[in-house]
Amino acid sequence: MNPQATAGRVVHFHTKHDGVRAAIVNTDATPEGEAELTVFFASGPSVSPGVLYAEEPTAGCWSWMPYQREKAERAGGNQSESAEPRPDSGKTPKSTPSSEK
Repeated sequence: MNPQATAGRVVHFHTKHDGVRAAIVNTDATPEGEAELTVFFASGPSVSPGVLYAEEPTAGCWSWMPYQREKAERAGGNQSESAEPRPDSGKTPKSTPSSEK
């Protein structure tokens, strides 16, 4: 699966002792899948720079959650559910008719 997570995505972070923790991607991942994460431990959140992507659960690495993998493997792939394009996408946001504002 593609390791290029974008900022704001929720992923799994794998630890040696605690198993899996939720994490938020802080910066867009590099093409190799390296990203800065905020990992949510029982003691509180911790920022972890330079976390590598791993296809299989690997301590110290991040991976996609099972439902994200399943969604990407279905026909049509992992289509974004966001209504707004990313600022750097070159697309213009859909306008809302003035009667709906």
